[in-house]
Amino acid sequence: MEEPECKDSEDFDAGFGKCATYTKGRPNLVRCSVAGAALACPVSCGACCRDDPDFDAGWGNCTTYAPGGENAMWCLSDGAAEHCLVSCEMCESRTAMYTAISSDRYNTCVDDPFYDSGWGDCSTYAKGAANGEWCVKDGADVACPVTCGTCTAEAENTTSTHFNVVSPCSVHSSDDTMK
Repeated sequence: MEEPECKDSEDFDAGFGKCATYTKGRPNLVRCSVAGAALACPVSCGACCRDDPDFDAGWGNCTTYAPGGENAMWCLSDGAAEHCLVSCEMCESRTAMYTAISSDRYNTCVDDPFYDSGWGDCSTYAKGAANGEWCVKDGADVACPVTCGTCTAEAENTTSTHFNVVSPCSVHSSDDTMK
């Protein structure tokens, strides 16, 4: 399977800085879901649709999860859907997700389903959860406004906690047996 081209825009700046300021360790990484940054800066935001060449969950590399491959039916259960985006045919869903999140981010309050601070995803920042007291310090308040309770007043009428992505790899065998 051929991977789509992935490069950052040279012209993008939504008022927070150029694409280079959205890379890991830089101040805008938590804003990748804001104002189209993940779409304009997929390399910096880690949003490129690629297969991880080092992935192997013990059943084979990404090519074995491609349609017709021996593991094609197991993308979700083996964790390949997160690492083998091209082989598991997740690219279109991922782009649609970022488009939906970015399209009106300032007027819609949603948690970024792809956010991971290095300490956990949005669910780990819920009150009482492992990172519940670290929303602001970790920058999760920007990426996880629903979970952190930081939605703006204008966005309160359009709150959604999560998007559901349906993977084409989510089909199991008729008897739902696992490997």
